[in-house]
Amino acid sequence: MKSQAGFTLAEVLVAMLILSMGIVTIVSLQSVNTQKAVKAAQLTTATMVARSIMVDAYLKFYRKKFGSGGKESKSGTAVAGGITFKWMYTLKDVPFQMPEEFQEEDEEGQPKESDEEENPLLIPILKSINKYFKKAMRELSVEVMWDGLKPEEKIF
Repeated sequence: MKSQAGFTLAEVLVAMLILSMGIVTIVSLQSVNTQKAVKAAQLTTATMVARSIMVDAYLKFYRKKFGSGGKESKSGTAVAGGITFKWMYTLKDVPFQMPEEFQEEDEEGQPKESDEEENPLLIPILKSINKYFKKAMRELSVEVMWDGLKPEEKIF
């Protein structure tokens, strides 16, 4: 009787099953990886759109094209990377509060005693800074959306 070398049918089937499971796993991982790469490209493009809108808003503010204080909103669309992005920005005044020790009035609105004798240079400088910040402090928020984006994935 000859001794035969080789694999049984059961061994071949088990090996093929293990190999096919590995191939399916690799293919599904590649699909997820492709989806993540597309999403990353969309987020990068949306970030660039948001930055462009922020720069435009910044330039308009400093060129005095905005209204006199309060709040201003604007929305529109932008096409980049083959995607149409919807955007909206809001620019609003932000109240600036001087530290208590440098405020001119107390909590009841009464004039505070001046510390100008102790700090003859610091108080006028802080008062100037206070006037500037009350005029110049703004908050700018930008929201960018596009089709295929889930509501909880808005870009701010």
